[in-house]
Amino acid sequence: MLIIIFSSIFFTTYQDITTRYNIDIDRLLLNVNIDNPQQSIEHNPGNNISFVLILENGIVIDTLSGPGLPQNVLDSAFGLIESDNGQVEIGDYIFKYRTLEVEGKTLVGFQDFTRDSILIRSLLIRYTIIFIISILLSAAFSFFITKKSVKPVEESYKKQKEFIANASHELKTPLTVMNTNIDVLLLSKELKGNKWLTYIKTEISRMNKLTNDLLYLAKTSEVDNTNKTEFNASTLIEGIVLGFEAVAFENKIELNYNLEKNINIIYDQSQFTQLLLVLIDNAIKYTPENESVNVKLLKNNKTTLLSVKNTGVSLSKDEVSNVFNRFYMKDKSREKSRNSYGLGLSIASEISKNNDSKLTVESVESEYTNFILTI
Repeated sequence: MLIIIFSSIFFTTYQDITTRYNIDIDRLLLNVNIDNPQQSIEHNPGNNISFVLILENGIVIDTLSGPGLPQNVLDSAFGLIESDNGQVEIGDYIFKYRTLEVEGKTLVGFQDFTRDSILIRSLLIRYTIIFIISILLSAAFSFFITKKSVKPVEESYKKQKEFIANASHELKTPLTVMNTNIDVLLLSKELKGNKWLTYIKTEISRMNKLTNDLLYLAKTSEVDNTNKTEFNASTLIEGIVLGFEAVAFENKIELNYNLEKNINIIYDQSQFTQLLLVLIDNAIKYTPENESVNVKLLKNNKTTLLSVKNTGVSLSKDEVSNVFNRFYMKDKSREKSRNSYGLGLSIASEISKNNDSKLTVESVESEYTNFILTI
């Protein structure tokens, strides 16, 4: 906005000055008497210096000028003309000029533009200085106001994260105790195989997974918790993929991988492992039978690309834009049967941000969904 305001003022001022000069030069040319070219243009010391060249067949045949004009200016003016109107610099002078065709002759009028040229340059410097000062003051004021207005939200978000972390931590102990007691009861002859206790144990397991995910999410939300080291991503990914082969086979899914050898990355290794586990587990979980999951790792100049692609399933535009949101689930009843709370991809997204990488998703309807990590 400041650029628009200052530019508009400057160019409007420049245009007004240029228009005034053009009018003065046109008036000068119209007052030239072609029949009596020996007349002299009156010149007052307080006014701008003016002169006229009279040309015929591209040759200067006469010069009309007022007193006090250096001869070298007249001698140099013709050689500097490049168009019908414009601006030339001769020694210490800057002239505006315009041409006019009269009775087969060409009149070229010049008017001293030096003083106003200096004024325009001075104006430009002043506007630039004022603009820079305005930007700095606006930035400082905006930073102060933004920091002050965001502070309550920041504190509220921090308390929310602390609450989630503390609540999840406090829930772990009673859940562990309950799970242990259920196991003991299920070992007894009277209650062995009791379906009600089995239901309770299943729900406790789900609650345990939720609290663990919440704790991990709270931990990965802090950038300070990342411990970046350099390691061989190719070897690590291959080991993780091989660990999922039995799960994929059980779900009648083809698991393929194509990894360039010896690709090293700088990343938090434990978080990278967790991210990969989330992506592969998520892909297998949502891939229909007789379809495939493909894991690919490649180096592209200074960028490393990891993709986990599953076929036979796709995401809508709304799902693509919300898939990394916490607790986002397309069909909550189906997610419950999959023992999912919509936190896995949120964890993966937080990990990628904290390690200066980017996790994106692309999907083609009824064909595939592809999660891409750019490092």
